[in-house]
Amino acid sequence: CDLNRRAAEQPVPSSCQVDTIYRGSDWTTGFNAAMVEGKDPTLTWTFLQSITQKIALGGEGIYSVGTGEANVSYGGVMAGADYKASLTHSITQGSPNHKFECSFFRQVDKKVSLATSLTCIPSQRAAQASVGYEFNLTTAKVCAMMNTDWQLHATLEERIAPGFSLLFGAILDHSKSMSKFGVGLHVGQ
Repeated sequence: CDLNRRAAEQPVPSSCQVDTIYRGSDWTTGFNAAMVEGKDPTLTWTFLQSITQKIALGGEGIYSVGTGEANVSYGGVMAGADYKASLTHSITQGSPNHKFECSFFRQVDKKVSLATSLTCIPSQRAAQASVGYEFNLTTAKVCAMMNTDWQLHATLEERIAPGFSLLFGAILDHSKSMSKFGVGLHVGQ
């Protein structure tokens, strides 16, 4: 709990959260109750069951106590030594906009990883796909992602000394003719 922060130099709403997780031999369940001042309390329940060594199925439910709105998600994951694939279906109470999300990650070798994702909202006839890669070199890491909205995100992390990295980032949005660039220094592990 984080209470009575309104009088602080930078006020923060009071909040309280209870989180419980139980792990069985091949399944996990969790419960979360959260209250933030000025917002409706929420209750969250999760469950994940291993079906085989590589496949797990699960679900999550979120209930807003004040509005009575519920959101349910369920799906599955298949994972191997060098890949991970997932599929999720989400439904929000009172909304026709249920959503399907699928993703695939593949580690090609120790230095190269590839990923792709697809999100579909059938009732809106909307979909977004993205592809990305990561090259993890000896002194640098290069990551980039492009989606079907013609947005390109790229980062370069140059390790200049143990615990110090120089970061360069860029976002190019071709659909809006917008670009953002940034530079940073990361200190620590």
